Amino acid sequence: MMESIVLADIVSRPYTDAGYIAALGEQFAEEGYVTLENFFSPKVVALINEETRALHEISNKRDFTMGGYETPRLLSVAGGQKILRNTVFIPTLYVHHQLKSVLSAITRTPLFTVKHQQECIVANNLDGQGHTHGWHLDDPMYALIAILEAPQAGRGGSVEYVAHWRALCAQLGLDPVHDTKAGLKHARLHGLVRSASLKSGDCYLLNAGENLHRVTPIADDSSRRRVINMAFDHRSDFVYGDTADILYAEEELTHVHAL
Repeated sequence: MMESIVLADIVSRPYTDAGYIAALGEQFAEEGYVTLENFFSPKVVALINEETRALHEISNKRDFTMGGYETPRLLSVAGGQKILRNTVFIPTLYVHHQLKSVLSAITRTPLFTVKHQQECIVANNLDGQGHTHGWHLDDPMYALIAILEAPQAGRGGSVEYVAHWRALCAQLGLDPVHDTKAGLKHARLHGLVRSASLKSGDCYLLNAGENLHRVTPIADDSSRRRVINMAFDHRSDFVYGDTADILYAEEELTHVHAL
């Protein structure tokens, strides 16, 4: 089954249409964000789900404040090293020629897979009330997030982002990491915080290096959010910070304040 998928289209039909992709590219250029409804084919979604359910069982729990941003991380995670050791299909999907081709067309730049062994592919799980992935920027520029399980609308787990955050901070004379609170106060006052609620089976593409973003807290213990995040960049090599190493380290961390 996997061999047939590797040799076939992995995305659903609309995403093989040049006109449809061009329209998504227009939206992405303006917002740094686009929802990709039913992006992967049903067979691909089934294989991702099978592997991520097993990953969930061996994920590491996190409950700490990320230094710099001073925003919470309450979730369970599996970083790239764990995913590469324990799955077969997800790493194959990450390097699939069609995936990079479609994403490059939407972002309008050639894309590279990410060399960082933790941040290249990650699994993030919000498993109950209050679980959240607080405000942050990613080191890699682009993130494709596949929603495998999502809360019902109004129960948290939504994506919030501020488009062109770095440019906004430069305009305001703020540091995009250390002045997150002040920048968000301005963004909320001027209606610049945007929100998107997604359903299971959807994906979204985010300019995660330029757009400040978070996942809103889960509202109740009956709701869950389970995703796979694949990172890409227009640079073949660049310097990484330490936030991914802190979040996705193999050992358990509890109430750690990152430097």
